[in-house]
Amino acid sequence: MFKFLKYSLFILLLILEVSLYSQSVVLGAKAGPNFTNISGYYPFISSHRESISAGVFVLKPMSKRIDGIFEINYEQKGFKYSSHDFSNNTKTEGERIYDYLTMPAGFKYNFGKNVKPYFKTGIFLAILMNAQDNGTETNYAVAPPEDRSWENSIMYKTESVDWGIFFSLGVQYKISSKILFLVEGSLNSGLLMLEPDKILVEEMRNKSFLVSFGFGYSL
Repeated sequence: MFKFLKYSLFILLLILEVSLYSQSVVLGAKAGPNFTNISGYYPFISSHRESISAGVFVLKPMSKRIDGIFEINYEQKGFKYSSHDFSNNTKTEGERIYDYLTMPAGFKYNFGKNVKPYFKTGIFLAILMNAQDNGTETNYAVAPPEDRSWENSIMYKTESVDWGIFFSLGVQYKISSKILFLVEGSLNSGLLMLEPDKILVEEMRNKSFLVSFGFGYSL
């Protein structure tokens, strides 16, 4: 794992340096909905939650069809959960919300000319900015049922960084010689556990699907 992190960081820095110091780059911004959940095993039922993502990107043409990419994005990840304890007739429902500053880097392969379908893949580093658990427990053993709610920070038990891989499919259209418009869908899969202290009890990892709309400007 340490070697993977080391080489991943090297690729991130290399692509960023090449992009920033090249005279031929595209700078842009994008935003869109984010559908997130977790993978692994855990003692409750999880479901996806909808959130948002927004950020900026740099594209560096490296050949006729291949671009190097680097992005800085705000992404809100997380999931909804529910569980039922039949021993005391209580039901718990809520959601966990994770706010990340995410930095994807990789390569983009383009097809076509003015209208360009493309495939994009690479790695990402995500830095945790906030983690929240909002939930409600309902006790059906009493009449009327009693509710207990909470909004707790879980920064103390959540991994401060995440590493992962992403795959994207999209289409970009050149509006003019300088401006392009793009639409893409991305699948992101985290590799590190959200709560490393719970190994062998819970193994939760982030996963998300993002839809983005953006514009780029050629320098």
